[in-house]
Amino acid sequence: MPDWSSLRDRVQSALVPAWAFHVPLYIEKLQRELSGASGSLSHTIWEEAHDPAINPEILLEANVRISAELCDEEKAFVQKRKLHTRKALARYLNVYEWEIHPDDVPTIAMCGSGGGLRALVAGASSYHAAQETGLFDCVTYTAGVSGSCWLQTLFFSSITGQRHDTLLSHLKSRLHVHIAFPPPVLALLTTAPTDKFLLSGGFEKWRGEKNADFNLVDIYGLLLGARLLVPKGDLGVNALDLKLSNQRRFVDNGYWPLPIYAAVRHEIPIEEKKEEITGGEKRKEEKGTDIEATAKAKQDSWFQWFE
Repeated sequence: MPDWSSLRDRVQSALVPAWAFHVPLYIEKLQRELSGASGSLSHTIWEEAHDPAINPEILLEANVRISAELCDEEKAFVQKRKLHTRKALARYLNVYEWEIHPDDVPTIAMCGSGGGLRALVAGASSYHAAQETGLFDCVTYTAGVSGSCWLQTLFFSSITGQRHDTLLSHLKSRLHVHIAFPPPVLALLTTAPTDKFLLSGGFEKWRGEKNADFNLVDIYGLLLGARLLVPKGDLGVNALDLKLSNQRRFVDNGYWPLPIYAAVRHEIPIEEKKEEITGGEKRKEEKGTDIEATAKAKQDSWFQWFE
């Protein structure tokens, strides 16, 4: 008689990848660490979230400033930055610095488009070329949306040392593995020091916001962080790389351009789509047109760009 149990095991091992058998262990460990129990990782994260020595910004009062003028801090930055861009512009134009009047130093911005990892890699290459030629040193602002925001995040991190060639080397060492491939992701989420590094933001959001909404964007951000904000070898992670506010240490003295992070959602009005569908003519089947226009507007609404 054939050994059916052995055959079942062989079929199972042929169809199911080896790493899948370890997933329950990873999940069990994650559940323990996120339980909030004393001594768990989540308990440590929540305690540190209320420590002003670790997070000094919690002592500050947040507010939104509405004005047509730059804030005082940015005005001070622009003046400091001009001291660097004037010298860089003289080198770039191959003229003496005294030949450039301070009032004639232009405010230059470099903008990166959206497009996920493709925009990140293409933008890093373009910025690298600009840095090699000296043009990047003449820039006052960089701006990014979507994938180009990740480009700015990596540039102003401890991983790259503010060098685009180092940034490109980092991408080559990290992007050969898909961001959602379970083994490396689960290993990073359940092993120190990367577990606390990656889980802090999500856990603080869950505990700190009563009606916190978690969706695919949160998962995608976690996966990208696990791939891009962790250096090769999975060690040497730096908690300072997790907050945009920590990037002030690179720009307050005016030595580097000020990064602008943009998130744009373009919503198409339904009436505009109705007119496009009907060609501007009235239709008797008004309800059907409404449904079609609503679907078309929703389909075209997710579009990111610079104006």
